[in-house]
Amino acid sequence: MDNVRVDLTAASKRTLKNLEGTDLMPSLRKAMRKATRGSDLTVKRAARALPSKSHDTGTDSLRAEVARSVKRRVRVNSREVMVGILIVPHGGKSNLARAMEGTIHWQHMVYGRKGTEDLQEPQPFFFQAIAEITPGVESEVIRVLDEFAKDI
Repeated sequence: MDNVRVDLTAASKRTLKNLEGTDLMPSLRKAMRKATRGSDLTVKRAARALPSKSHDTGTDSLRAEVARSVKRRVRVNSREVMVGILIVPHGGKSNLARAMEGTIHWQHMVYGRKGTEDLQEPQPFFFQAIAEITPGVESEVIRVLDEFAKDI
């Protein structure tokens, strides 16, 4: 759903450019993945913490399904470092995260009441969680690049 775009300093941009084509690039990718490891956990916690009318917090709840769908992707090349926090749906729940966020309407039949429908209220969580983790991710990316600048 969203990417954390890191505003690199001029020194960090030079470091990335200097690392291009060297044998340190795979190590840099590994270090970036390690440094940003906890960023997806914050989003997962936010999904699990959403309120529920049924108070179901088990592994089969809708909130748990959304939390399991949160994935982190890290891309490093000579121009940028991108940390993507994505919700990759699975199990027939492709619109669940978008419905919970409120980007699409979530209307469903009321079980046992023929001809009645209920419009589910959105419970946004994703973008707020992304805003929480962005400063920490940015500082970790800059820290890793500064460490690699010493090795060049």
